[in-house]
Amino acid sequence: MVRTVEADTRPKEGATPRPSVGAAVSATPWRWIAGIALAFAVLAWLRRWNADDAFIVFRVVDQIFAGNGPVFNVGERVEAVTSPLWLALVVAGRALTQLPTEWVAVALGLGLSVAGVVLVQLAATIIWRDDEGPLVPAGILVWLALPPVWDFATSGLETGLGTAWLNGCALGLLSASSALRRGLT
Repeated sequence: MVRTVEADTRPKEGATPRPSVGAAVSATPWRWIAGIALAFAVLAWLRRWNADDAFIVFRVVDQIFAGNGPVFNVGERVEAVTSPLWLALVVAGRALTQLPTEWVAVALGLGLSVAGVVLVQLAATIIWRDDEGPLVPAGILVWLALPPVWDFATSGLETGLGTAWLNGCALGLLSASSALRRGLT
């Protein structure tokens, strides 16, 4: 006769339960995350625009497509943009879509901003998980209530890239920390 013994998976008394990254993400209330991201996307889209500084990047993109390289004026070897990564994304977006540079920047900014909103909510699921109700990070709601956030999501500047980058880093660090703690306990 074979006897099976099940492991005791109850949390130890006084221990703080730490959900695994997979459990946190799979148990995430996706309708809340999607709803918040969609509401933000609509608000940002309704206030879409291009800031005057974005036209510096647009001119450099035009120079690249004209065969002059990443310069503002032909013959002047000056770094004209503040974010080479943003410039590369806009150039790639224009090359792939053949859309006007202004619309590529709006679409990239909006997409990366929305991705950043989703990433920070996923990071919050690692920090806090309440089985009693939906997880709605209040901090993101406060941030998203600010009209300048809607404005600069589609301004043609690298705001969306920064939002996605920072929130992606937060998610990565929290995931790694959670995995490390699970490995040590």
